[in-house]
Amino acid sequence: MQLITKNMIAIAALLLAVSACGVSKGKKTDSDPAGADQNGERFGNGGKATVGDSGEFLFLMDTDKAFQWDMTAKRELEYEWRVLFKSGDAQYEIGYSRKSKGGNSNDGSLQQLVADGASDIRTVSGDEFSAVSQRVSTEATDRGVLVKLNDAEILGLILKDRPEALIFRARGSLQEPQIEQPILVHYQ
Repeated sequence: MQLITKNMIAIAALLLAVSACGVSKGKKTDSDPAGADQNGERFGNGGKATVGDSGEFLFLMDTDKAFQWDMTAKRELEYEWRVLFKSGDAQYEIGYSRKSKGGNSNDGSLQQLVADGASDIRTVSGDEFSAVSQRVSTEATDRGVLVKLNDAEILGLILKDRPEALIFRARGSLQEPQIEQPILVHYQ
């Protein structure tokens, strides 16, 4: 009984964290037929992953809310939207991160927040990161954060292994723990 209660509390905490992050379930609209598969269902429930000649990874969220940054200690990671995958023995992360500059806090739109961060592709080994490419960009859209991958070598790794899903990770300074969820990949 105690184990069930602990699991229920953990699930409730995760749902609360997802709500605080602004990640929402995607809904098919007539103006967005590309956002749905042939059954009319969104690819995953918090994002969309499309891989072909390029990679596009959309983190769905409420874009109308105000965002705050520089609220933590200098150089502390405040926000990130990253796609994680493995190829062979290597683990890769593609996406956006923003570290605090310390000092006075700022608030503004998602566009302002994204413009003040950095995008990269990196390999991960334990707690160590090594940047391998800058051929990735991040932009705020009316639906969320869009990460675009234009690195042919990294795209080749994804296409070679053709994983059914990629892990989307979202983190903000005011929501803990970070949220990681699998998002199904649509291959073109």
